[in-house]
Amino acid sequence: MFVTIFPTQPINILAKAENGVIVDDTQTDQALDHYFTFSDATDSTGKKGWAADTKEAINGSHEAKTQHWVWTQDQEEAKKHTYTFTFKGTGVKLYGVKNDNQNSFQLDNGNVETLTINGSANQITTLYEKQDLEYGTHTVSVTLPFGTGLQVSYAEVFGAKEGSTVKETILPNKTEEKYNAFQYHAYEGASWTVGEKEAYIDLGASDDKAEQCYYEIPFVGNKITITATKAPVHGIVKFTVDGEHERTVDLYAKNRHDELVYVVDGLSEDTHTLKAVTQKTKTGSKIVNQVVKAEVYHAPYVLKDIVIDASMTLIQGSTKQIKATSVPEYAPMDDLSFSSDHADIVSVDENGKLSALKEGSATIRVACGDVVKTMEVKVLPQTKQIAGTIVDENLQYTQDTYEKVSTMGQMEETISAWRNDSAVSEIAIIAKDSSLEDVSIEVSDFTNAYGTIDASNVDATFVKSVDAYTGMPGWGYAPNRYPVGNRAESSDVLYTKDAVDIPFAGVQPIWVNVNIPKDTTAGVYTGTIKVSCKDTKEVLTFTYHVNVQNVVLPDATEFENGFDIELWQYPYSSAEYYGVEPFSKKHFEILESIMEKYKSIGGHAITTTINEDAWDRQTYSKNEVHYPSMVKWTKEKDGSFTYDFTDFDKWVQFNKDLGIGDKIVIYSIAPWHNSFTYWENGKLVKERFTVGSKRYNEVWTDFFTAMVKHLDEKGWFDDAYVGIDERGLSETALNLLDTIKNKDGKTLKTAGAMDNLTGGEHPKLARRIDDLNVGDTVVQNNPEVFQQLLKDRNALGLKTTLYSCTGHIPGNFSLSAPAENYWSILFAYKNGTTGFLRWAYDAWVEDPLRDTSHSSFEAGDCFLIFPDEKNVANPTAKSSIRLEKMAQGVRDVNKLMLMTEEFPQLQADVDALLNSFDTRYESKGYYLTDSGKQEIAKDMNTVHDGIAKITEKYLALKGTGVNRDKLLQAIENAKPLLSEKDLYTVESFTAFEAAYQEAEKALRDANSTQENLDKAANALVNTQKA
Repeated sequence: MFVTIFPTQPINILAKAENGVIVDDTQTDQALDHYFTFSDATDSTGKKGWAADTKEAINGSHEAKTQHWVWTQDQEEAKKHTYTFTFKGTGVKLYGVKNDNQNSFQLDNGNVETLTINGSANQITTLYEKQDLEYGTHTVSVTLPFGTGLQVSYAEVFGAKEGSTVKETILPNKTEEKYNAFQYHAYEGASWTVGEKEAYIDLGASDDKAEQCYYEIPFVGNKITITATKAPVHGIVKFTVDGEHERTVDLYAKNRHDELVYVVDGLSEDTHTLKAVTQKTKTGSKIVNQVVKAEVYHAPYVLKDIVIDASMTLIQGSTKQIKATSVPEYAPMDDLSFSSDHADIVSVDENGKLSALKEGSATIRVACGDVVKTMEVKVLPQTKQIAGTIVDENLQYTQDTYEKVSTMGQMEETISAWRNDSAVSEIAIIAKDSSLEDVSIEVSDFTNAYGTIDASNVDATFVKSVDAYTGMPGWGYAPNRYPVGNRAESSDVLYTKDAVDIPFAGVQPIWVNVNIPKDTTAGVYTGTIKVSCKDTKEVLTFTYHVNVQNVVLPDATEFENGFDIELWQYPYSSAEYYGVEPFSKKHFEILESIMEKYKSIGGHAITTTINEDAWDRQTYSKNEVHYPSMVKWTKEKDGSFTYDFTDFDKWVQFNKDLGIGDKIVIYSIAPWHNSFTYWENGKLVKERFTVGSKRYNEVWTDFFTAMVKHLDEKGWFDDAYVGIDERGLSETALNLLDTIKNKDGKTLKTAGAMDNLTGGEHPKLARRIDDLNVGDTVVQNNPEVFQQLLKDRNALGLKTTLYSCTGHIPGNFSLSAPAENYWSILFAYKNGTTGFLRWAYDAWVEDPLRDTSHSSFEAGDCFLIFPDEKNVANPTAKSSIRLEKMAQGVRDVNKLMLMTEEFPQLQADVDALLNSFDTRYESKGYYLTDSGKQEIAKDMNTVHDGIAKITEKYLALKGTGVNRDKLLQAIENAKPLLSEKDLYTVESFTAFEAAYQEAEKALRDANSTQENLDKAANALVNTQKA
């Protein structure tokens, strides 16, 4: 085992404790030395057996939170429920939570002890303990003499000897370790989807290269088992261990279920490798390899030695992680401890992180059980140094890029933009072998001979990093269960323009955005960004040349007529984050900066809800209802419904007042939970429905009749779309909506998302939706099918866009490269669509400014904008680099559309540029590899630079290029004569002065024609003569 940030622990059902061996209540395999058994009695309610679940409210470890329990008020039934714990050792403890009951315990058929279970709610307490037994196999039987229930969380076994069998569960997302971990392989262009609950690779209906897609598990032990899901779309897999024990397993089944599919026992207690190869043949419709978990059985791993550096030299203020390697390398170091004999010089935390506090020396002790090693650490004083460089804004600059950034030294850059446009760049500052305080930014005006871009138009913002879970927990209902460990740094938040401190050897990015006013005269403008700190006199000066091209980019509010962007909004999320009443005055003050930013990038569609938890608790919340309905349904005593549109109206009107909301997406006739949600007698009711049933038709007809009437009354009907995403799109829903007409005989428009264009109703439905969003992975996998659909929809005058969401690569997540967000926009345009959609804009997790990890999806998947700190008086939303790169992409696509619409002959240049980048890039797991990120960054730079080149061709065709040199020279020649007033008559000097002023005005006027410039130059030359 290799320890980096902190000693890693395998996810064991049986783990070594400080004094004993922990055995979780989920361990029921009687082939092991330690296991639980639970009775299968049926209680008075007809429920059979025990409940087994995880209760997050219980304080303690994972083993504490898992539990088995039963509950019944019938004491006779209660007595039927029993459990036993069998173990091999010399002592035992059973742990659970207080339940106000008495439990009866019997050891090895001895005397029965009845004990009262005391303690505090949700606190682990000792249920039973016995020590100093003769070594051997013992069994504790537990019954309920009277009361209402039994509960147990885990056991601890003492005196378990070597030779005991350990069963280790390996989940699919355990990939970092060398042994007892998954390794996924696929040919270029194919990739595995890996989560906590499953991993799979979908190769479609046929694939001759299927056998190049497989997973391996190097393991140490004597037995291994594989559990997989059998399903209608799963394929055939060939398993081997060490090239032997071959078995081919068909994962096809009519009904989806998990099954133990492969077992190899009786192996030598040694290193082995399991291999699971996808087969080209199939029984079902697809070639899919899938796995749920592996279980490795082995003797307890015994640590023989620890390898660490004998000595280390640090600079004051620095930190360093002790790297400890176990011998053998698969042996765990669960109780690894660290200490320092001079903690005032070098401190060390429980995870082995050293902190050099002052000059001197210290001895660090590293111990695990009986194995002890020492390290001598010397601390040298630091010298304050600041350094920096302009970097490629298509990549992230986190602390692990320090060495790379320190070797760079680009202090000057030329960037291009249109008028009414923005040019972006990024700077990375490093505290070179030191820490720095009060690092600040100073921005100059950007000037040339023709005019000035005021410094107020230049935003230079320090970027804040957040933590992000490196995997994906996986689909499923887990509303507040967040993954632990496996975090990486994401440099993403445009946080502050105020001075910041940089920690020792830290990397601090600065995001640069030069906003070009609409009336700026074309030309190259030069300005500087200076970075300094209080610790050193050195000032870093970065020089920028902004090439302003003589074309005016349409305002973002006009992008809806070209290429637009739609990001689903979640306003209740910001209300919960800041602790304010939804849609109160304070909430709208908070929402203003969020939605103004959305408007500024071309967003105009707004998201509304008509169901409680329409996304079935996928969004984060501490509330029982994670995301409320903006329309409150109430079931009256007579069974009828009334509908309160108060929140809906407030939200829509707020956006209308901001100048957006001309598209109102109403979500949804197909909520994820397939239920009507309404309030009855003060309680929320979820009534499951069957699509197409009489009840379904009656209730939805009643609601949408009321909704249509309300929209008519507000004057919003023509702006409204009923939103339906991938799971709920059906002809039944569309047919029902077509029966409901407004006062003018019109029906509601629809906006739908699709991630499948083949089979079933999909082809037909895809041609009925008014505003269709297609997953960009569909286009990657079925480009011909998509292009035919696009052709058909264009002929019908229907809008088509692409969308990206969880599982898509390239992606838009916290750990994605910034270039991937620009790619998403350009890829959508490359494939002929007129927009891009994404969930979600602002569905924040609990503390997004610290950690963007989500309970089900990739970190950052559900928001592109960040909140302010909770305690500020006037919160202002903070943009992200991801959002800024999307915005840049939207601007650039609208440039291409404008130029090709005016001059179709430029289409060949545009096509060549769009064909210069790839549909896929090298990836592993959920993200692009480092190589893939470098490649996509290079390609996106090529595209952005190419747009500037096409712009020059456009300007040549348009003939808008003007030469201001003649006028500039005339002004320079005339300027000294302004102080020679005595050489002129009053009338001639007045004329000269007026001509000079007109000349300067013409020079700086972005819209001056060549004729105007020459006329002003000639007038100035003629009037300056004394």
